[in-house]
Amino acid sequence: MFAVVAMHSSVSSGINAEYGDTMKLILVTLLLSEVWAAPADDLSISPDKLRSLLDVTYTDGDGKEYGIGDFEGKFIALYFSASWCPPCRDFTPDLVKTYNDLQKLGKDFQVIWVSRCNSEGEADKYFTKMPWVRMSYKDAKSSRGEKLFRQTQQRGIPAVLMINRKMRIISTNARTSIAYTGAKGFPWKQSE
Repeated sequence: MFAVVAMHSSVSSGINAEYGDTMKLILVTLLLSEVWAAPADDLSISPDKLRSLLDVTYTDGDGKEYGIGDFEGKFIALYFSASWCPPCRDFTPDLVKTYNDLQKLGKDFQVIWVSRCNSEGEADKYFTKMPWVRMSYKDAKSSRGEKLFRQTQQRGIPAVLMINRKMRIISTNARTSIAYTGAKGFPWKQSE
């Protein structure tokens, strides 16, 4: 860890001089996301508990309703984000492109958006930019939504948690992988 931080400091100084603070922020974000991301096997949440937390009604942009059973046998990405969050607004178009690319390839993949917005109106407006399903604002802000966020060891937003076809968490930090590999890296399984 100390070697990584020391290397990061020297690298970021050179980058800062050449490219500005944006690259330094990206490096710090990557470093922290790797340090804070829990290995998938360390998660104590069982598939049954996860399924229970996800057992709510979801809607798409047309108002069609779905249950978690509709996504059985698919890889699921839980996307925690909010309209007030600049990194979320920057990442959402990347996830939309990746989602659309995977749909065109016929991959069994579903994104479920879990709002961290401050109001239902903000959530409704932000969701218009997303082609997948969402947990209702009420459920996302309930104790169920909070448990889902905490028990899957999310620490900030935007966050993408990947779940495999057997309802097992395979990555708590898929956001970084998606941003850098897009559809090519699917299903973004966290290294163990």
